[in-house]
Amino acid sequence: MRRSRVLVLGSIVTTLVVTSAGCSSCKKDGSESGSSSSSGSSGGGTSSSGKPAVPATKVDTSTHLGALLPAKNPFQSWKMATDSFAFPNYGPGKADLRPAEMSRLCGVDVCANGELESCELDPSVGAAMKQLNKMVGGGHCEGMAILSVLMQRGMIDPPRFGADDPHSLALEGNEPLQHELAYWWATQLMDPVRSARTETGATETPNDVVASIRNGIAKDEPVTLAFWMRNHTAGHATLPFGVVDKGEGLVWILHYDNNYPGEERHIEVDTGKNTWKYTTSADPSQTTPDDYEGDGETHTLHAVPLANRVGEITCMGEGNADGAGTTGSLAKTRTIFLEGQGHLLIADEEGHHLGFFGGKFVSEIPGGSFLAVPTGKAEEPIYSVPTGKKLTIIVDGATLTADDSVDVTVIGPGYVLAVEDIMLSPNEKDSFDLAPDWSVVSYVTEGKETPTLRLGVSTSGPDFEIAVAAVGEKSGQKLTLGIDLAKGEFSFLVHGGDGDTAYSVDLERIDAKGKAEFKHKGMSAGEDKAVLFQYGTWKGDKAPLHVVAGGSESDVGDED
Repeated sequence: MRRSRVLVLGSIVTTLVVTSAGCSSCKKDGSESGSSSSSGSSGGGTSSSGKPAVPATKVDTSTHLGALLPAKNPFQSWKMATDSFAFPNYGPGKADLRPAEMSRLCGVDVCANGELESCELDPSVGAAMKQLNKMVGGGHCEGMAILSVLMQRGMIDPPRFGADDPHSLALEGNEPLQHELAYWWATQLMDPVRSARTETGATETPNDVVASIRNGIAKDEPVTLAFWMRNHTAGHATLPFGVVDKGEGLVWILHYDNNYPGEERHIEVDTGKNTWKYTTSADPSQTTPDDYEGDGETHTLHAVPLANRVGEITCMGEGNADGAGTTGSLAKTRTIFLEGQGHLLIADEEGHHLGFFGGKFVSEIPGGSFLAVPTGKAEEPIYSVPTGKKLTIIVDGATLTADDSVDVTVIGPGYVLAVEDIMLSPNEKDSFDLAPDWSVVSYVTEGKETPTLRLGVSTSGPDFEIAVAAVGEKSGQKLTLGIDLAKGEFSFLVHGGDGDTAYSVDLERIDAKGKAEFKHKGMSAGEDKAVLFQYGTWKGDKAPLHVVAGGSESDVGDED
């Protein structure tokens, strides 16, 4: 659902009430990063759809730990002894992103139930949070670099997190700080940072980066650094605070590397050759460092202005599947994730490819791009392709040496499509097709498996998420899941089945009244017969769901 969002900077509080048409970008607000909430509310009423509108929430910035304040300290005064964190970069196991952080990033209107304090995220934004929390386990380096400079400049107040300066803050037992670091880490996957990495970063050279750092320091406009291996796999993020000429065309980029607390380290750039090199352990758990290096053609060293983090943000997944409130830089973008081993190859209707083709990386889809997140883990890039065209996605197990369970998730404006629990074998190739919009996903497997198909949509009314699995097939399957918002129906079909297939269904509806769930196992239909679920007339928790299976109709009860 799309309702309203709250914009906060310092002591200024602005409430923007959005109609059902909505909007898709927001300024950084002062929503809480800690574990408690004390926002009050006033106003009320209903939206044009007849559902309760989110009240105009007044935010007391003094109680919101991450509220941005006007900068008061020049970046030139940044010091390792006080402004870096004393603890090292870290991996999984700490408090990361919650709905509170996602609504702060994307706006209150990503709460499907219209409630800030008890936010139930839209399915698409909830899927984005799930992916982000998995990736941040590879290291919080980006968040540490950003929050260090924000605190040094006085834009975020360190005492709100427990100490007078960043270096004196403790990480252990400090969940508000852990949430804040994850929040700033996540900005790299949102626009404008994401677009800068895929567009500007695709042409940036080491000499360009040196110039950006020098210019930023001179103008008091700091930047952060991200760098990767030549193959854009493992990477790292740091905070540069100086450039030193060493003679004969060599310069050192002095930077705060959060894997080495308290150490002054440098990246060497040969401006004559337009090359760079550095040695670090990008993975916080890594004991042996790696050598990183690149040149003017690798585009593996990239600078991002801090201003890109604190201005307007557009989140992946924002918008409505029915078109209302779907605008902004990511409104026509589908973002594709692979969790697990193997590679992806994406093809559009014209035969263009993006991903790994014959062991080599290709990027041919007009408007398509890839983004390597700087973490210590060698992971598949995140892919972006335009909406509006049919896609075929191949999950390739050619590089596997043993079976592995993998998930593929596609997040678009107001929707999420996922194929989960794919048991991929060495050299196996599974594939699935996506409709030009979000309405149909078909999956084909070469193996004997029962993956789950998941489809979630955000609308100007209720939001829905459906997960369906087929059990009983004895050979490779083609499974199709579709949804018709106008009719309030979704359908599931196993093509070429053996007639002995049972279906497990999990349905959720989220609206202003909260979340309602329906679960059922063991539904059956004949060979190549679709099962039609009429969720539009469903009354909610514990109520039966009207189902048409194999030509017969019935009201099926909840089994949970």
